[in-house]
Amino acid sequence: MNKFIITTVAILSATSAIAGGFEASRLDTKFMYEEGNFAEVSHASLNYSVQAKTFRLTNVGTPGGNPPWPVGTGVEANEESVKSSQARTAASFKTNYGRLEVGFSRYKSGSIQLSGSASKYYTNDCAGDSTKCGGAVPNTNVNINTLALLGKMRASENFAVLFGIKKTSLEDSRVTTSRGNFTITGESKNAGIVGFAYSKPDIALRLELLMQPSSRISAKTAFTISDYAKSLTTTAVALGLSDCTVAQASSANFNTTMISPAKTTLNFQSGVAKDTLVFGSIHRVDWESAQINADTGCSATRAASSFWNTTTYTFGVARKISETLALTSSFTKETGGEKTTASLFTVNNGYNALNIGARYKVGRATISAGYNYTKLGNIDVFALSAAPTRNYAAYKNNSVSAFGIKVGYNF
Repeated sequence: MNKFIITTVAILSATSAIAGGFEASRLDTKFMYEEGNFAEVSHASLNYSVQAKTFRLTNVGTPGGNPPWPVGTGVEANEESVKSSQARTAASFKTNYGRLEVGFSRYKSGSIQLSGSASKYYTNDCAGDSTKCGGAVPNTNVNINTLALLGKMRASENFAVLFGIKKTSLEDSRVTTSRGNFTITGESKNAGIVGFAYSKPDIALRLELLMQPSSRISAKTAFTISDYAKSLTTTAVALGLSDCTVAQASSANFNTTMISPAKTTLNFQSGVAKDTLVFGSIHRVDWESAQINADTGCSATRAASSFWNTTTYTFGVARKISETLALTSSFTKETGGEKTTASLFTVNNGYNALNIGARYKVGRATISAGYNYTKLGNIDVFALSAAPTRNYAAYKNNSVSAFGIKVGYNF
């Protein structure tokens, strides 16, 4: 089967519109299977329609009262958009030295972009001023980029071994929760990559297993307490329940721990008829052992995630229309989530996505474009997911649309 159809895939197949945890894009190794020298660059624009029915506090419990904490009756403070639209750019290059293929890829591997109004989450009533109202959804600007150096050695005509190292870099970041402002200094960490591939070119068959172990980033963080957290601490001190005073909680310098999780990906493709290819992947991420922990030293001010393990399935079909044009379509489903969570960094319970794409060949260049529509699973955010007594946010009927373009060149 013609090499062109083997490499035809949807442009957004490696870009997650809103994956579990904080994953933004995956390591896409398809460029490593191009012949000779090859370079590509891609750009995707993601438009989020993610709204939440959020709640703010309207009254405060008193020391010794029942309940003693600021819980209130709750009034809706709906967020028009709690997920910021984004753009993602990736670039890859490979060359070969005999049986050894060497390449690198740079892409955005993680992102937490929320535009919630947690800074306006007050313990008292808004007193007629709606600008003081706000839900508990954080406002965040966190980006993680990865640079991967890869090698692929052909062990035989059909088998190959993949190996490499990746540098995962957390940029300078900002997170504002109802408890205060976290200013995080960028930090990097290295980790290995290993994989295996089996191919049978005459039927366009390729199976690839790619494994990426976890890596831990520890980033310096400065914290400034909010008025809401001061009230929590004051009440706790009065009840003799606090692990720190208001003065101790007001500012802190510590390290935030963010773990890039272990990932296992099985990619596959095979010809099933003349000029027709099926392809897909199974992508497993161990998020439960890769939480975010901003431990200020005080229970009233610390911030932490509560992610769950996810498995994402993709299945698609590619069809060669002519020597220059091929079309693709695919369906993606993320599973492993729950209907409720205690994590304010979580806005959906899995998703279903449809992708369509086209690839056009002009001489040594190929131009690919694709469109993605993702329907997000509904989820409720409670103070305690195991004992839901306080609904912070309810996400329902949300979606994401994305358009991407990729240009590749063989030389």
